[in-house]
Amino acid sequence: MVIEAAVAWSGSMDQTADIIRPDIAIVTMVGLEHYSAFRGKEAIAREKGKLVEALGSRGLAVLNADDENVMSMAARCEGRVVTFGQNADADYRIVGVKQRYPGPLVVKLASRHGTHTVTAELIGKHFSMCIAAAYAAAMEIGVPVETFTKAVSGFDAIQGRCEPVHLDNGTTFLMDTVKAPWESLTLPMETVRDAKAVRKRIVIDQMSDYPGSSNSKYRAAYKAARDAADEVIFVGDNAHRHGASEEDRASGHIVEALDARAVHEHLRRTLTDGELVLLKSSQNLHLERAALAFNSDVKCWVDRCGKSGTCVQCGMLAYPYEEHAAIRKSRRQKRWKSRIIGSDTA
Repeated sequence: MVIEAAVAWSGSMDQTADIIRPDIAIVTMVGLEHYSAFRGKEAIAREKGKLVEALGSRGLAVLNADDENVMSMAARCEGRVVTFGQNADADYRIVGVKQRYPGPLVVKLASRHGTHTVTAELIGKHFSMCIAAAYAAAMEIGVPVETFTKAVSGFDAIQGRCEPVHLDNGTTFLMDTVKAPWESLTLPMETVRDAKAVRKRIVIDQMSDYPGSSNSKYRAAYKAARDAADEVIFVGDNAHRHGASEEDRASGHIVEALDARAVHEHLRRTLTDGELVLLKSSQNLHLERAALAFNSDVKCWVDRCGKSGTCVQCGMLAYPYEEHAAIRKSRRQKRWKSRIIGSDTA
C-alpha cells in the first residue's frame, strides 16, 4: 500500500505515523505550503521527519539529496537511507529531463543498477523528482526495471495537478488548482513557457503560504507569467496587485477578472483553436470551473462554497449552489429507503 502522509499542524504526523507504521518513508521535499501553521521550513522538516523516525531499524528512508531540510532527517533514521535527486552524490541521480508539451516527460536516471530512461505522460518537468523517488524505492525492493518503466508510462495526471482538459478545437487547459504556494508557483509556468502551442495564457487566482508583502509576490508572479505566456489573467480580490506596465495594459497582455465565471466568459469570447491555458489557484476558489464549463453545463458559480475537494468530486456542478442542500438531502433519503427495503426483503 502507498499512502500520502501529509502534515497540517504541529503534532499532526504523530498520529499518522502511528497508524501507518511505514516500512519505507519517501520524503520528496520540504516546502512552505504550511507556512501559516509552521512559520518556517525547519519546523516543517521536524514534523515530516517523524515519519522517518517511525521506520524502526528495518525501515528504509528515501530522501531528496537536493533538499538540505530533507537530508537532515537522515540522522533520525534507525534503518537504511538512500537518496535521489540531481545532486552528484545522490544514490539515484537524475542525469537528464526533457519535455516540450504535448510531448511526454522523459527522465534519465543513473544508479548502481545502471542508467535507465523513463517516459511518462505527466505534464511538467518538476514531476521528475517524484519519478526519481519512486525509482529509488522500486529498485531498493527489487522491482524489475521493465516493470517500473511500464507502470510509470501509464501514469495519469492527478486531478487538479497539471491535469489536462482537452477541447474539441485543440485547446488544452492545464488545471493546477489544488494548491498555489508561492514557492512552487512558477513550476507549471515553466511548462507553459516550453510548450508548443499557437497561443499561451496563464490564469492566476489566490496564492498562499508566503511571508512578507503580498504586493511584491503578485508582481513577481505577473513577471514570471508574462515571460511564459502571451496573456496573463489575474483573478479575484488581488487581481489589481500585478503591477503591470501601462504598455502591457494597453496591449492586452494583462487582464483582470472578478471570479471563475468572469474568466470563463472572457476565454469563451477570445479563445482560438490550439491554445494552451494554465489555471493556477488554491482549491477553495474552484477555478477549474473556468475550464470545465466548456465541456459541461456548469450552473454552480458561487465564489466560495466552503467545500473541500474539487468540483468534479463534489458532483454538483450542474445545479445552482442554493439547490445543493435540498438535492443532497433528497439523495440521502433515497439511499436510506433503498437500504430499508433491501433489509426487509432479506
